Amino acid sequence: MERFLTGSAHLIEPALPFLDYNLSDRIEARLAAGAQADDWPIICELRSTLEGLKALYASHLPMDELIPDDADLDQALRDHAKGETGGRAPKGLPDSHWWWALAAA
Repeated sequence: MERFLTGSAHLIEPALPFLDYNLSDRIEARLAAGAQADDWPIICELRSTLEGLKALYASHLPMDELIPDDADLDQALRDHAKGETGGRAPKGLPDSHWWWALAAA
């Protein structure tokens, strides 16, 4: 895995800002549309994808610059998750993926 990440970092680096924008935009679109219960697992998967990319490539690329934290997106998740249910987090996700807990509350 380490060899793959090292070898692919330079290839994925130019795409990361686009991926960040695309994934964030998809989350925001679902939130803006009302984020029904069916949407929460998808929203959580999209948000976890951003964190997964950051974690995977953190030792190979300046991930804080390529996919910066988005406090507005996280606040929108908190605001829209109140009273919604969406399922459980997949096994093995770290506690830092807090949006799953909001969606399952």
